[in-house]
Amino acid sequence: WNLDWLKRMEADVMYYPNYMDLPKDIYSRMVHLAESYDVLRKRRQEIENEILYAHSSLQFIARGSGVSDPTGHKAEKLILRKKEVERKISAIEQAWESFDTPMHREVIRKNLFEGVPMEQINLPCSVRTMKRIRKRFLTALAENLNEMIQKFKVAEFNE
Repeated sequence: WNLDWLKRMEADVMYYPNYMDLPKDIYSRMVHLAESYDVLRKRRQEIENEILYAHSSLQFIARGSGVSDPTGHKAEKLILRKKEVERKISAIEQAWESFDTPMHREVIRKNLFEGVPMEQINLPCSVRTMKRIRKRFLTALAENLNEMIQKFKVAEFNE
């Protein structure tokens, strides 16, 4: 009996290639983050709209020694949320910009942003090459988010 199909079915929950240098938890977070790029861009726009069009309340409630400002607190929270969304979008875009070849960008766009399986991407490169491109992108994304320390070559320290 060949039970490879069973192993693949069990691994389908979250595919984690053996060649990946990223720890499993970082790998799955980076995949999820890259796949949610469009959602993050929409969320950024929604937050901006909420900040711009929020009704300002002139009702301040006196409490103890200070005055409560619910609108101000909400604005602070929105600004913090927007900064976090911006940080993630920026990290994805920096990783994207590290690819100067249109074919490499197309692999990332189709596989991670659009969810097309590598086997169905019609480009003049092998699935193995696509996996290497994806690995490079996810590693760059993790480095941009300070999830992992960039590996340096020994030669760089010996100079």
